[in-house]
This record gives sequence, C-alpha cells and structure tokens, in this order.
Amino acid sequence: MFSKTIEIIIRAVIYNPTNYQMNPPDIKKLIEIVKTGDRQGVKKAQRAIESAWHNYYIPHRKEGKKAFEVFLDEVKTFDQIQDIDHQAYFISSLKWAFWTIGEEYFETWAEFVLKCIQHPSGKIRQAVIHIADVLVTSLDVYVFNKKETKTEEEKRMIRETINLQRFGRLVMSVEDLVQHYYEPKYKRYKYVSSMPIGVYKSLQILITEKLLPSEHYENLYKEFYTIFK
Repeated sequence: MFSKTIEIIIRAVIYNPTNYQMNPPDIKKLIEIVKTGDRQGVKKAQRAIESAWHNYYIPHRKEGKKAFEVFLDEVKTFDQIQDIDHQAYFISSLKWAFWTIGEEYFETWAEFVLKCIQHPSGKIRQAVIHIADVLVTSLDVYVFNKKETKTEEEKRMIRETINLQRFGRLVMSVEDLVQHYYEPKYKRYKYVSSMPIGVYKSLQILITEKLLPSEHYENLYKEFYTIFK
C-alpha cells in the first residue's frame, strides 16, 4: 500500500519545486522508494526524480550535479536491490543521472551498462538498452559561444578528443562482448529482430539502435578507430 510517509516525500518534490530555492531535493530518499516501493510509489518517485532534474538541476547546474551524484553510490549496491523488477525500475531512473553527470563519470556508467547488458534477465537488459543512448548523448560537446577565444577552442577540442575516446572504447567493448557471446546458430538469422531472446540479441540491439544508430555515430566510431586503434 502507498504509505503516507512516501506520499509526503514525493509531494514535496513534485508539487513544491520552489522549495529547491531553499533546500536541494533528497534524491537518495526517492531512489530508496524506487528500489523498494510498490508500483504506484515507484512511478511517483520516478516522476519526482524527473521533476528534480527539471526544477532543480536545470536552474542550479552546479548544485544539481552534486544532488544527482548520489546515484554513483547506488550503482555500487545495485546487486542488493531485492528483485529484478525493482532493479529495472532503478535502471530506468538512472537516465536522469546520465543527463546530469554522464560525461563527468562516464567510465563508471559505461562499466555499469556493460555489466547489465550481460544480465541473465531480459528485463534488466531491456532497461539498460532503453537509457544507453542518453549516456552517449551526454558526451556531445555543444558550442554556445560562436566567438570562442583561442584558449576556449583548445579546451573544447581536448574535451571532444577525450569524449571520442570514451565513446569509441564503449562501442569496442560491446563489440568484444558480441564476439564472446556469438554462436554459429546466429548465422542463420538475417535480422536482429528474428534472433532468439538472449544476451547476444541484446548486444546487437545496443550497438545498432543505441550506440551506432546513425551515420553520424558510425563516422565517429570510424574516426576513433583510425586515430586510436
């Protein structure tokens, strides 16, 4: 049953975003509801986390990043979440951390994605596939000031190079897993959609639909391969 305590916590985030001017949202409490609550409570907690992203992180970037860093500790205890459904709920909520601090802690998130995509449960694999493109998008470097100074341009180019390496290494790691899980029986399937459910199929979906979904990302990977391989 949806408890009164949980309702109070969630309402404070969803319905009173102006409170963020005084106190940052307690993301940890919301994550705890996602990990342990009933279906109704989980949905409301997920909405509250999304609300915190829009109403706290967007107008308070520095403080917002700090508030969402609690997810870093949560992924370390992911295996302790009580059941598959709640693990999947947690992964779904993780996309807001990807949007917030995806670039800063990319290696941590990439390691988690690689772990989950090999999980025996299809629910876990599907949940991480669903958010993987958000992690990749977090690496995009946007130029808001068209009149960059020489120093700003150099810093941006260094950042872009580092992020290209991060992206390329993630794709390469997934390709290595594809080779690891390959079996001769998969050769008979022309389309990924026709393959039997399993880790190999999930890896193929991750690459084709999330990591390399367009010519733009394919070209980025070719660039990485040419420069760093």
